[in-house]
Amino acid sequence: MTTFTDKELIKEIKERISSLDVRDDIERRAYEIALLSLEVEPDEREAYELFMEKRFGDLVDRRRAKNGDNEYMEWDMTLGWIVWQQRAGIHFSTMSQQEVK
Repeated sequence: MTTFTDKELIKEIKERISSLDVRDDIERRAYEIALLSLEVEPDEREAYELFMEKRFGDLVDRRRAKNGDNEYMEWDMTLGWIVWQQRAGIHFSTMSQQEVK
């Protein structure tokens, strides 16, 4: 099984969308939906961090672990992010293969 990063998937989807005929509306729409779902998560991460910063000010620790999973070092930020994803309708997953701001 091949693993792709979000960046690679976004590039691949954009290439496929541009190569589709006009008559392939259903397939094009499916690719557009997939593309939107891949691009929405970084904005959600940014919105979450901004919310936490406004609410808790200097108490927020945005540092991320550099051991491969790129998740927050503080358990409360990690827990908050999990809840935020559920609220936003994002399926919870580790962010290790995604490049999120």
